[in-house]
Amino acid sequence: MITLIVMVSIMGLGIFTLSSYLPKQRLLNAVETTEQALSRAQLEATQRSAWSCITLNTANNTLEIRIDTNADRTCQNSDQIVTNMQLHPDIQYATCSNGGENSFAFASNAAVWFDSAGVPRVCDSGSCTPQSFQFILRNPNLSSNNRAREVEALSSGLIAIIDRNQMGYMQGIFARSGSLPTGCQ
Repeated sequence: MITLIVMVSIMGLGIFTLSSYLPKQRLLNAVETTEQALSRAQLEATQRSAWSCITLNTANNTLEIRIDTNADRTCQNSDQIVTNMQLHPDIQYATCSNGGENSFAFASNAAVWFDSAGVPRVCDSGSCTPQSFQFILRNPNLSSNNRAREVEALSSGLIAIIDRNQMGYMQGIFARSGSLPTGCQ
């Protein structure tokens, strides 16, 4: 009887520990996936000497990397798909009202572009300008001080995962202490 009670206690503790570990691990995996998607799109653009784009397919929560085959700077299904990178359904990209133009949120038809030199760009109405981007990823299943992480794609071509409690290269907004920045949801 005592052995059974000890086993049940150990199993209960293990389940409790695992239930807080899995959401955090899903967020960290999504940060790695985002960084890999950005790096892959940049690599494809430079290797193929063609523009590439990344969009978020919200139906199945995947990042889609495409080559702009018709050079119209609209990242559409008609463009050649290079790969899909799956994110866990709990993972979301935060939208920030106070982050200015550098806080990127995957909205409908929003895409991050890389030109043939590997520079990230934003394209709007046929005009494409170099720009640095901040991606704030969040998992609402985590406590507020562990909920968010940040990835940056700089106009210099650098792509970086920003460590928790660090401001990174772009200091407009950041996931301080793992919580969502003010003005982000």
